[in-house]
Amino acid sequence: MKNISVLFASTGLFLGLVSSSCNDPQLLAPGGDNEVKGCTNQEAVNYNSEAAVDDGSCVVVNEQQNSIFVKFTATWCGPCGGWGGSAFTDAIASQGSRMLGMSLQVNDGLTTGSNGPLVDEFSNKWNYSGTPNFAANEIMVGTSVQDAINEVSDHSQMLPKLGVGVRTTLGAGPNAGKLNIDAYIKNFEETNADYHLAIYFLARNIVASQNTSNGYDDAYVHHHVLLGAATYGGAYGEEIIIDKAMKAGDITHFSRAVSYDASWDLDELEVVAVVWRKDPNLANTFYYENSTTNR
Repeated sequence: MKNISVLFASTGLFLGLVSSSCNDPQLLAPGGDNEVKGCTNQEAVNYNSEAAVDDGSCVVVNEQQNSIFVKFTATWCGPCGGWGGSAFTDAIASQGSRMLGMSLQVNDGLTTGSNGPLVDEFSNKWNYSGTPNFAANEIMVGTSVQDAINEVSDHSQMLPKLGVGVRTTLGAGPNAGKLNIDAYIKNFEETNADYHLAIYFLARNIVASQNTSNGYDDAYVHHHVLLGAATYGGAYGEEIIIDKAMKAGDITHFSRAVSYDASWDLDELEVVAVVWRKDPNLANTFYYENSTTNR
């Protein structure tokens, strides 16, 4: 099966989508010899000390505080296809190495049963007042993209408590038609809280009709559109660290084979991850902790 080039954000790491029947790093090297394949980078969270041949599977989680930047938008919204679209992509281009950009479609032509419920949950979190609206981390900034960029800049100066990285391969054998997803959370300091992991599917580029300042454009390119989630539990994913004392250097591993929509263009698919911290006192309340990025 051919390689399909896909951007998998793992705090700045580019990975190729490759054919695999499992996620076992201890695979025999091509040619029938007995050399073990795996990650040989000692800085990686999935380093395999027994591997003699690197198989390109390494995931390095950098000690970097990233931000999340979301746009509430709609295909029926003229300003969204005008200044809102360019403001969104320009912000990501300028801050991409430390920011995860995500477009949330509100009751429009790109809303589906997979992304609609997630957008509804995020709408409650940030309490947006219209489209286009923007939010960064815990702050709803409305139409002020500059305020969002300032928040990202300030947030990047913080020392992260933990980071997250993702590796994804195209399944074969019993996992044919699925994506094998491995996510790793690495602690940089001691924590003792309830953390959730959410893994989202985004379309890097998707062509769909969009209202603009000059009427509808049927060739409009939408960027970083939320398509759905690989994790269960809605917008904030699944409990992965449950009120457990974690030390610096500890690594938490999540692995799952996930079916995907056959209509998705895998060449344009982004698989990204966000770690959310659950409020111990307020039900269904989560705070952004860290994430991968679109790079």
